[in-house]
Amino acid sequence: MLQEYFRGAFAIFTSNGCIFGCDWCMAEKKRPEKFRSLEALKDEVATLAKMARLYGEGDPDTTVYLSTLDGIQNPSKME
Repeated sequence: MLQEYFRGAFAIFTSNGCIFGCDWCMAEKKRPEKFRSLEALKDEVATLAKMARLYGEGDPDTTVYLSTLDGIQNPSKME
C-alpha cells in the first residue's frame, strides 16, 4: 500500500481553517485560516522524504504540492 502511495502525487497543506462553511471542503469551517509553522512543514517534508526513500523502492516517482486548503479565501495571498 505505501509503495503505491509514494509513486503518486499528494498535497501537503500549509494551513487550516476557513471563514466559509462549504460542505465539500475539508477545512475547519467558520474560523479564520491559520498557517502552519515553517518548522512543522520542514518536519513533515523530511519525514515524507524518508518514507519515500524507504517505500519508493529506491527511486520514488512522487510529486508533492504545497497548498492552502482554501484557495477561495485568499487567492491573492499564500504564505
